[in-house]
Amino acid sequence: MRFSVVIGVLGGLVDLAAGLVLLVGPMGPSAMAADWTAVGLLALGVVVLATVTALARAPMGRAPTGYRGLMLAYGILMLIIGGVMLTGLLPMMEGSLISGGAMVLVGIGMLFSGATMARM
Repeated sequence: MRFSVVIGVLGGLVDLAAGLVLLVGPMGPSAMAADWTAVGLLALGVVVLATVTALARAPMGRAPTGYRGLMLAYGILMLIIGGVMLTGLLPMMEGSLISGGAMVLVGIGMLFSGATMARM
């Protein structure tokens, strides 16, 4: 469960950082779309950190109901967003290689955490 908390905190922080980078980055023709994307990433970061807080407060060894599914869903979202950032598929999601790569790595960690978490 400790790995899940650590990977969740890292995931939330990566989302917040990527959202802030998009929000304060150079404004181009897709500035409005980048703003909405940044707000979405910031919201995802807050939701992930809130979920991790609930997990950390749970009795040791017992994950809250549904946490396994949330970790899997967050992992899939992080892989998709990180992949889009790395490939530059959408102009508004062009990020640095560091934030896209970090998002992919954290997404893989979240998938691993969700897949190996015991069902309660």
